[in-house]
Amino acid sequence: MVLRQRRQSRRVHPEIYAPQFGGHCATSLARGYLSDGKPRLFLIRKLKLYFFYSVANREAFLASERVLTSSAVKNWPGLERTLVGEEGLVVDALGERDSAAPEAEHVTADATH
Repeated sequence: MVLRQRRQSRRVHPEIYAPQFGGHCATSLARGYLSDGKPRLFLIRKLKLYFFYSVANREAFLASERVLTSSAVKNWPGLERTLVGEEGLVVDALGERDSAAPEAEHVTADATH
């Protein structure tokens, strides 16, 4: 019962439970590129979960937290649009289809050529 309530709470309030920036490294985003964040390299600030690619990136974030957070927030919308899921669909941090994202075009190869 408790597990079900926690799972439901995560779905209702993903902004609290899901990692920021889809789990990508906050420092890399601030620098203008995407890199995977590693769940073991994390930081919680102001009830937000941030992942980092490396210990050095986490330390850099801590040294300039305000500036890097602002830059990451500014860069995220443009970089987020470049992400696609397995089916060519934009997905959110919980792995669910983003209903606000445009439909992806699927190209199939013609086996007769």
